[in-house]
Amino acid sequence: MAGAAVEILSVGDELMLGEIADTNAAHIAGRLSLMGLAVHRTGAVGDRMDEMKRAIAEAMSRSELVVMSGGLGPTRDDITRQAAAEVAGVELEYHPEVVEAIAARFNRRLEDIRENNRRQANIPAGSKLLPNPVGTAPGFLLERNGCAVFALPGVPHEMKRMFAEYVEPYAREHLSRTITVQRRIHVTGLGESEIDERLGEMIEPGRNPLMGTKVADGVCTVRLMATGETDEAARALAAECEEEVRGRFEGHVLGADDESLEQAVVSSLTSKGLSAAVAESCTGGLIGARITGAPGASKCFLESAVTYSNKAKTKRLGVPAELIAEHGAVSSPVAEAMALGMREGSGADIALAVTGIAGPEGGTSEKPVGTVYLGVASERGARSVHRRCYPPRDAVRRRAVNYALYLLLEEAAALEAQK
Repeated sequence: MAGAAVEILSVGDELMLGEIADTNAAHIAGRLSLMGLAVHRTGAVGDRMDEMKRAIAEAMSRSELVVMSGGLGPTRDDITRQAAAEVAGVELEYHPEVVEAIAARFNRRLEDIRENNRRQANIPAGSKLLPNPVGTAPGFLLERNGCAVFALPGVPHEMKRMFAEYVEPYAREHLSRTITVQRRIHVTGLGESEIDERLGEMIEPGRNPLMGTKVADGVCTVRLMATGETDEAARALAAECEEEVRGRFEGHVLGADDESLEQAVVSSLTSKGLSAAVAESCTGGLIGARITGAPGASKCFLESAVTYSNKAKTKRLGVPAELIAEHGAVSSPVAEAMALGMREGSGADIALAVTGIAGPEGGTSEKPVGTVYLGVASERGARSVHRRCYPPRDAVRRRAVNYALYLLLEEAAALEAQK
């Protein structure tokens, strides 16, 4: 069964000028795809009346659902309401309850609400007002000639809340949808070419489930979308495919869907009764921040130390100054010594260390920018791995963090296996 035609239209000069990325469209498309609705088009239009009217009219002529975001604020360049009204051939209609809600939100008297805020109470006549539970700009639903146009605020957290409350229920009730189930399986520790080889025939175009991959900062997400005649059939097919994927990447699967790498680390350490501590140099505390950002981290994470300078590595972790002089701070022996020093000082079951050259300066022909050494120490002893993380600086640091977290997972699994 073919799904309804769906289009996304984002509004704002800031999008056209490249000042901000269009994360709203990505969120909307992702949520709709999970519901079995394929987005046929996405587009962006600036704050110019003629262009906006043309974009809205064209979208309505070819789609059953149009989701707009942006242009509903109080300023003069917020013209989505007026443009939609003119396309529909109606006037704007004033809703005093919007002004009352704004006054209540800011604890002000009605007469103190500025005229520009009052503009937000105007929506196309005959459309349905969509109250904004987390902001001042309401949205609206305009239905014409078999097309439903949802106009939502452009502020991301407001858009997401209103999309969930208004658009998703409407789509489920009124639009024809394919029955699909989508899963995302996160894999690390393997190169992109090896991931492709292991998937083999599973990733060929036209198959059901439809599969694809996305690699970011050392983590590959294998996406599968199963289609079936019923929800049960689609779920069964997705489960069968996921089991096959997990089997092909045994030992490298971090989790699925919204489970993060740091949550996988915390879950693994906690379930095994292990504790961890971290010594960081080039990552500057990012590993500790990622781990402590995961719920339950207090059950397994003891401490982290940013030993950025050579002096700090020696004083805080006991790394011999002569070892640094002989091999350099960015080296395998120093990474292992950092991990051993952190384990001894913290009493953690597993201690992790990272040292590297994040750039943009400091690289050499032998150790170019992006050179990273990771050390891990446990009752099994100390070991280190070398990774090359490609610039720019922020990317080097993000990838180093992901490699470090995976090394923690590996060591936890190895300790469990030797029991």
